[in-house]
Amino acid sequence: MTQSQATLAVLFADMCGSTALYEKLGEERAKRVIAQFVLDLGAEVTKYKGLVIRSVGDEVLCTFPNAEVAMNAACSMQRAIARGIYDDDQTVKVRIGFHYGEVTCEDGEISGDTVNAAARVMSITRADQIMTTLPAVNNLPPGLRSQLNQVMRAEFTQKQGFFEIFVVMWEPEDMIITRVGTPSFRKPSPSNNVLILRYQGKTVVVNNDRRSVILGREKYCDIYMVGEYVSREHARIELQSDKFTLIDQSTNSTYVRTKEGDIHSLNKDEMNLLGSGTISLGEPYSHDPVNLIEYSISSGDR
Repeated sequence: MTQSQATLAVLFADMCGSTALYEKLGEERAKRVIAQFVLDLGAEVTKYKGLVIRSVGDEVLCTFPNAEVAMNAACSMQRAIARGIYDDDQTVKVRIGFHYGEVTCEDGEISGDTVNAAARVMSITRADQIMTTLPAVNNLPPGLRSQLNQVMRAEFTQKQGFFEIFVVMWEPEDMIITRVGTPSFRKPSPSNNVLILRYQGKTVVVNNDRRSVILGREKYCDIYMVGEYVSREHARIELQSDKFTLIDQSTNSTYVRTKEGDIHSLNKDEMNLLGSGTISLGEPYSHDPVNLIEYSISSGDR
């Protein structure tokens, strides 16, 4: 085994809504769409002299020699998917996250904090978006930095701390004009509200400094939970204006029980969290789930 270190831009690209695609098209047609999606992404990676490390299902991991090439490739990927024709005009969307730093290369694979950080960036990215980090932005030429807007700070791991997160404005100017007013592109407004999540002795705080968290069974998730019905990135919570929005993106739904005892079931849906209560990933309350996430919201003014 030959192991070496390299400084690279690491990029993850992932299809949005593939579970719903299987439900809509059936297994055979959905697999055909995903296979074409992965091929289209791979073609853009090759065009920009990148290297596909692996593709698993509808997710692609690749590397580029620097952040400039990675950003140009990411923009080209978004445009290629936007103009692609998939199985009777099926709409396909991609989310892309990349980071720049040192990686360990061994037998065609890569590992290390940079890979984990790139995966984390992709996990908080929405459909049609490209997001990246300050280390990647610092590696860009000045002319490209005008295409980025800082949107949040996110904590990756206790070791890595907080990262400034930037969104890449990849669309043609006429398309950007129609979208700059949407929550995903508008600069977040300051909020005094605080959401506290508690799970098995761990406490996670969502506020102005950390405006988005991921709940799921991947180890990079902010709340990591192992369970038969828990998806990789089961749900996320975002601070939007003064509201904390819980967004389900799982196979088996997300359930919320408020302090008053009301139960809400989310399946590819979202709701605003109020007051306090508990969250169950994948298991309805009628099944008496054991793994519950406690939540409570307070105002920073108090």
